[in-house]
Amino acid sequence: MVRLMNVDTITLIKIEIRRYVVKTLPGYYSLINTIVKSKYGKELIEIMLSKPSILFHTLLEYYGDEYSAEMAIYETLIRPIAKITGASSDLYKVMQLIKEGRDKEALNTIIGSVARRA
Repeated sequence: MVRLMNVDTITLIKIEIRRYVVKTLPGYYSLINTIVKSKYGKELIEIMLSKPSILFHTLLEYYGDEYSAEMAIYETLIRPIAKITGASSDLYKVMQLIKEGRDKEALNTIIGSVARRA
């Protein structure tokens, strides 16, 4: 079961993800957000922090290849989290967990990394 995050942790993660992606990949967050909203009726950040495997499969469908979908997840989720935590060792396994549909474990890893930093 996914551990409950406190509001400050959730807010920090959301702010940092948006800030990082908007700054480093101008327009990219909006593009992916539009794709996700049209398909699921939810914001990109909500899907990222609840069902990242859905995001992966949506990007896989959009790009048509696994490498591009992985890079998109890496740049929009994993790299910003690594920036928050200052370390990425735990986060390398997050991609595999997401690809395997193991969302709860992936999210626990992310939450744990952020919580250790806080």
